[in-house]
Order: sequence, then structure tokens, then C-alpha cells
Amino acid sequence: MLIKLISFVVLIAVWAGIAGVHSETQLIIFMIAAPSLTFLFALWLKLLPTKNAFKPLRAMMYFLWLVKEVVMSSMAVVKIAYRKNLRIQPLLEPVKSAQTNDVGVVMYANSITLTPGTVTLSVEGNVLLVHALDQCFMDDLQEGEMDGKIKNIMK
Repeated sequence: MLIKLISFVVLIAVWAGIAGVHSETQLIIFMIAAPSLTFLFALWLKLLPTKNAFKPLRAMMYFLWLVKEVVMSSMAVVKIAYRKNLRIQPLLEPVKSAQTNDVGVVMYANSITLTPGTVTLSVEGNVLLVHALDQCFMDDLQEGEMDGKIKNIMK
């Protein structure tokens, strides 16, 4: 029951974030009706988790770490873009993930894509095909820090 309540609260937050509430009518629609209908639809399709899939505190710490990585990668991409001599080494490589479930693999793939300079192009099992703007970005991925942090928050 707690998992379903948390899911409903998350849906309210997502709808509020997407819509931006400016009037009472919008408040009713986007804070009550839309999340309720989405929740009922998810229940009907059996899409809601039945158990807690991750550790919330560790997930929040990962989110903060990811924000830092996005900022650092953004600065690295800007540095590359403003070089006098624009020599980049774009590459395409498979990256093996240590994740044991689909949620972890999807989280890893999305985290890679969120980080400037890298894009996950496809996923097969736990192997991700990643395009990197430069070798330094791929080296960071192959190091496995991001993958390890995601594995740490998954149960």
C-alpha cells in the first residue's frame, strides 16, 4: 500500500511539474484529476511496482551526483567546442552494464544520454551501444563509476 501511495504522490509531482498551475481550474485538473486517472490506468494495466525497487536516500544522492556530472560534462563539451583546433575523436562502443534488472539498465542508459557528450543508441540485454563525442567521455563510462552508483541504489 505504501508503494502505491508513493507512486500516486510521484504522479502528482510529475503532473504539477509538467503543467505548471496558474488557476484553480488547472489545480483541480493537474493536481487531482490527471494524476488520479493516470494512477487508475496504471493500476488497471498492472504497471505500478509491487515492491520498493530502489533505496530512496541513495537515489537522491545519485541524483545530486548526476547533476554534478552533467555540469562537469557540459563544461568539458564547451571546452572542446571552443578549442582553436577542433580535433574530436567521436566513437561508438558497446558498454557492458553490471545491472541485473531492466530498471537499472534503463536508468543507466538514460543517465548516459543525460550527460552531455554521450548518447545511448541502443540496448540489448545489459550491453549498451554508446556514442561519445571524445575518447575522454568513453573512458569515464568504461571506468564504471556511474554504473556502480546505479547498482548501489537498486536492490
